[in-house]
Amino acid sequence: MERKAKAGTAEEIRASEAEVESLAEVIAQLEGNISQQTSALGITAKGTLSRLKGNTFLCLRMNLLALREKIIRNLVSRKFEMEKIKRLVRYGDRMGKSHMYNYPLHLSNLLASRS
Repeated sequence: MERKAKAGTAEEIRASEAEVESLAEVIAQLEGNISQQTSALGITAKGTLSRLKGNTFLCLRMNLLALREKIIRNLVSRKFEMEKIKRLVRYGDRMGKSHMYNYPLHLSNLLASRS
């Protein structure tokens, strides 16, 4: 049984290493594209780009937009998770009192895993 567990973890390690390698290739390709597009810019555009990169307001604005997207994504996932829990409670209410003893434990486990 331990060999199966070790084999499973070895497979997971190989899969994650392959994923890391593919992501490294994607990153290298993106960096190549960025450098190619930067070299295609004219002298005035390069100066404008360097000024924009150093602009604190733009940096903060982009960080704000990224954070906002992350918060919205988490709120949406939380909403769907809460809807699942509410459906579970309604289902338990329809099942009657005899089946309700499992649901508080299940709900507390769900909420604890979320925290």
